[in-house]
Amino acid sequence: MGMVPFFLCPIPGGTIVTVSEIGERALLVRLQDRLRCFELHTAESKALQEHFRAAGRRVAVVAGALVLSFVATLIALRPLARILVTPTPLGRRDLVGRPCTVITLRVDEKFGQAEIDHLPIQVEVRAAASDGLRRGSRALVFDYDESREVFLIAPLAEELAEPSS
Repeated sequence: MGMVPFFLCPIPGGTIVTVSEIGERALLVRLQDRLRCFELHTAESKALQEHFRAAGRRVAVVAGALVLSFVATLIALRPLARILVTPTPLGRRDLVGRPCTVITLRVDEKFGQAEIDHLPIQVEVRAAASDGLRRGSRALVFDYDESREVFLIAPLAEELAEPSS
């Protein structure tokens, strides 16, 4: 059986009741007297005030350190901001004028995909069937059709010069 903590509470009239007692005697303690059980002694009150005063200084030190570290971080990162520039994402119109390589078996008015050169981007493309674009053919993106959401491509001049096999 463990020890039960208790506090002695003086009641006017000279009776002392323990708070850990649960029974008739604890119920006899008036409300205003129950509050006295938890009043601090003068020495305890001074120790508690000193503790909070010291805690206030610690909070001030932590807050000051936080402000100084924030300022130091801003100063340190200012030169890096020029180096670590976030690139703007490419829009669909930015791909017009770029060369591409056909990745499907064929490209015609209704079907086709190509990969934009030097970018890991695969896009839907369309071309005239008479252009004869097949897998591996190099082409140039010359327009974007917003209604169909496809890029229009045409064979590069070097593709036109090669005899078809």
